[in-house]
Amino acid sequence: MTRSAKIGYLYIAIFSLGALLIPPFLPYSPFSFDQEVYAVPSFTHLLGTNHLGQDVFTQLIYGARTTLLIGFAVALLSTFLSASLGVIAGYSRTLDPFINGLGNILIVLPSLLLIIIITSFTSSSLPQLIIVLGLLTWAPYMRIIRASTLTLKEREFVKASRLYGGSSLYVLRKHIIPHLKPLIKTKFILSFRSAILTEAGLSFLGLGDPNVITWGKMLHEGFSKNTVFFTNAWQWVLVPPIVLLIFLTIAVVLIGEVKPLGARIKKKEGSGVIAAVQPSQQHIIELHQLSVHYGENMILRDIDLSVGYNKIVTIIGQSGSGKTTLGKTIYGLMDREQVTGLAFVQQIQLYNPAEQATLTYWKDLAFIYQDPSTALNPVLSIGHQFFEVLDSSLSTKQKKELVVKALEEVQLPRTIIHKLPHECSGGMLNRVMIALAFIHRPRLVIADESTSGLDPIIKREMIELMVAKARENDSTLLFITHDVDIAMYISDELVELEDGQIVRHEVFA
Repeated sequence: MTRSAKIGYLYIAIFSLGALLIPPFLPYSPFSFDQEVYAVPSFTHLLGTNHLGQDVFTQLIYGARTTLLIGFAVALLSTFLSASLGVIAGYSRTLDPFINGLGNILIVLPSLLLIIIITSFTSSSLPQLIIVLGLLTWAPYMRIIRASTLTLKEREFVKASRLYGGSSLYVLRKHIIPHLKPLIKTKFILSFRSAILTEAGLSFLGLGDPNVITWGKMLHEGFSKNTVFFTNAWQWVLVPPIVLLIFLTIAVVLIGEVKPLGARIKKKEGSGVIAAVQPSQQHIIELHQLSVHYGENMILRDIDLSVGYNKIVTIIGQSGSGKTTLGKTIYGLMDREQVTGLAFVQQIQLYNPAEQATLTYWKDLAFIYQDPSTALNPVLSIGHQFFEVLDSSLSTKQKKELVVKALEEVQLPRTIIHKLPHECSGGMLNRVMIALAFIHRPRLVIADESTSGLDPIIKREMIELMVAKARENDSTLLFITHDVDIAMYISDELVELEDGQIVRHEVFA
């Protein structure tokens, strides 16, 4: 929890405890008007009295009780409707058209205008106001939760749960709703704030329940009497409810503050030994006590690794051991706040807080992703995606010649430059990524399980092609895989990861 959120919760706790515990000890009733009119603040009346002789401090405390009650009740009702209907609409194809259609209708309708009309022509009682606000504010966030549910429903772990006989209720309770908790929390906070301000606005316009004390009603009564401005009475009649509304709104906003990614683990102070390390000219990659974390989870721990030029290095390990994270860290894809220790590529320090690394993607180093269909832009042709990484000073004809040559080197026809990614097979897309990675002859190429989805024959062809291109261009190939046999077959060096640490580093003669 952030410091801002703690302050927000403290404010809410103070408001809530004051509204619940103080009223029995107050000497005045909020509706009594037998005191002096516009009495100045004193020990008898801490915040003075209003135009009817009512104690302002007493009204503030009772108004806090009503305001908080409306905020919590509306937030609970609106959040419950948004969450439940959003999950049902996203999970059930049968009910989705009805729920989504109803939500679209409510989104189109002007909610504030409807609230004003309903409260103007009805009794404007407190329960009615809570129900109206709750029923008219659930639709927008329902669509967000519905969209998230639709995405979660197609995730592998949800499909696996259903495959193993998990009921719909079990899947929702164990796999979908837990992932929606941040959205539900945000919806509750937004609804709470909106309900407070909406009620205050309605009461200020004179549309609230006249039998209930609220901060909005206090403002309405204060502004409706011009005499309040003839003296200094406005300072204790109008300012206190305005200030409390502002502070309560700020407190609700602060509750929603979360720690940014990378701020949850305190970084280790760099030692003098680490700070004094100079990269060797013999190594293209140097890692010194490198650690990487996602939020509170430490993925890599104290990695020390040196890789020479023109080497084929294979990284193996079980799923979740940190192989992909290590590859992305070496490629420079992590945030500085997530990384501790030192990482050098071609003698240039990555994640240096003092200066930006000067390496250029695709030219100095390249990355072959695990799924080429997601790495390539689906709306651009293959040729156009090559053009984007080539020097802009080259003419279109020169670019086309380079692309055709690169594609022919990986046994692809020149006609493929006019095709979109979805028009190519998986093997063709793998060859495209290899050609794209080596077109600038980079000194370092990282391949992240780039052949895991291919059949054995195509997989071997792709691996031999990458190794051949790396040898031909004097590039270092960092190959990430689960396959130990392939690792032993192609490697000059083998690195094994387990639980984010190197447990084996073997160099082959």
